[in-house]
Amino acid sequence: MAQPDKPGGKQKPKREHDVHVRGTIYTNLSPDEEKRRSAERKQDATAHETERKIDLGRESHKVWLERFTLLAVIIYAGITCWQGCLTRESITNNTKQFQIDQRPYVWDNNVRPGVSIEPNQKMWANIVMINFGKSPALKTRIVGKIFVGPNAMSDADSCFTQIGDNRFQENPADTGTVVPPGIPAPVQPLSEQELAKPIPSGKVRMENETFGGGGLFTIMTDDVLKQPDVDYVLGTEQSAVLVAHLEYFDGFGNVYMSNICLSRFKNGNMPHCTRHNEIR
Repeated sequence: MAQPDKPGGKQKPKREHDVHVRGTIYTNLSPDEEKRRSAERKQDATAHETERKIDLGRESHKVWLERFTLLAVIIYAGITCWQGCLTRESITNNTKQFQIDQRPYVWDNNVRPGVSIEPNQKMWANIVMINFGKSPALKTRIVGKIFVGPNAMSDADSCFTQIGDNRFQENPADTGTVVPPGIPAPVQPLSEQELAKPIPSGKVRMENETFGGGGLFTIMTDDVLKQPDVDYVLGTEQSAVLVAHLEYFDGFGNVYMSNICLSRFKNGNMPHCTRHNEIR
């Protein structure tokens, strides 16, 4: 059926049950339930805070433990390094001390050497040497001279100044000699004839059966003595000065030196000079 007010149009069917409901639903908890839930929230918050503090504490302890561990490792490494250095230093010192204790000490026998003072000959002297150390003196080489005249002592001073700490030049043809250790037993002093056995200058002749170890070396003047020189030597105090410089090694390759200086008096005694006598 068409509506009279809308000619030619179709009339929409009428919905009799189309209902729209709008609004908000409010619910309220009871006071007891609110208190219970509030207590639970507080308890949860407290538990969470406690767990957080525990975690922070654990992390803090872990960090401190790591730091202490690192510090302990550093200290241990430092102590180990220090002990290693001390050990090496101790070994080095012990080795040096052992070498010093075992080193050779070559010196004369503190006995008047045999000498020859004759006109038209060079003045020469045989000086007995002894190794007072505990190990052999290896590659022992010697240089020596006798100075005669009023300037003998000053000439000896100049000689030792020139020698200084200079080493012998290497010479394949001169390997030196070996002076074994050993202090000779007390024996009767050698006669002038026994001591007056010339050997080449700067060389050593080993006579263990006579000296009980060591040997002797011969030094002499550069020039032949004339009669006035002989008279001066025999009649003047400290008229002649005998000097010798020895270089020798131990088994470790360490080099040592001995300087010997003797001066002659009118009575024939030849004590050590007041200077230039040293072992180093």
